[in-house]
Amino acid sequence: MAANPNDPLRLEILKYLYERHLKHDGTHRHETQGDHLSSGLRKVAGAVPHEIAANLNYLVSTGFVNHRREPMLLPDGRTIEGKHVYSIAAPGIDRIEGGSEFRAPQTTGGMTVSNSVVTVGTGNLVMVGSNVSVILRQLAETIKGDPDITEDAKQDALGDLETIRAQVSKSKPDMGIIKTAWEGVKIVVTAKEAVALLKEAAALLGL
Repeated sequence: MAANPNDPLRLEILKYLYERHLKHDGTHRHETQGDHLSSGLRKVAGAVPHEIAANLNYLVSTGFVNHRREPMLLPDGRTIEGKHVYSIAAPGIDRIEGGSEFRAPQTTGGMTVSNSVVTVGTGNLVMVGSNVSVILRQLAETIKGDPDITEDAKQDALGDLETIRAQVSKSKPDMGIIKTAWEGVKIVVTAKEAVALLKEAAALLGL
């Protein structure tokens, strides 16, 4: 399956924020305002603002980038939320540098995530990360090429798969969202090859 055409720009966004991260000296120098980020990326990557905004929003939603609103003090003494400010998050740093043994496990809803290992329940270790990503991509490709699935059903299933991939990439995956999306994928899968991939991915995800 071909790489996502948005990935090169997403990587450029992470590289830009990573460079800011390296300048961290205890102040806010590791953060950058949204307009500065957009301006810098237009020079480096030649991307247009709406492409930058869409991919930046994706990286925030998947946990690779931190986002907050910078407080602004008005002349009358009131404080309001000001400009959008961004910085690279731990998953984004790991994407640039590689994994770290110092990353602490995080637990949510019975699922513990530590680097590329997920623990579901008590002691049920399930490998994810690159393995499950590859299988999900193969499953998406198989669904795309299945002549027995209608175009509308394909689009729904592919959207559900994208939701699952986004959750798996987070430091705190929501198993409720994953299970709901998984049901949507299961409905359309009929081909033997797709069923085999479905079972393999389900085992990795603890489903």
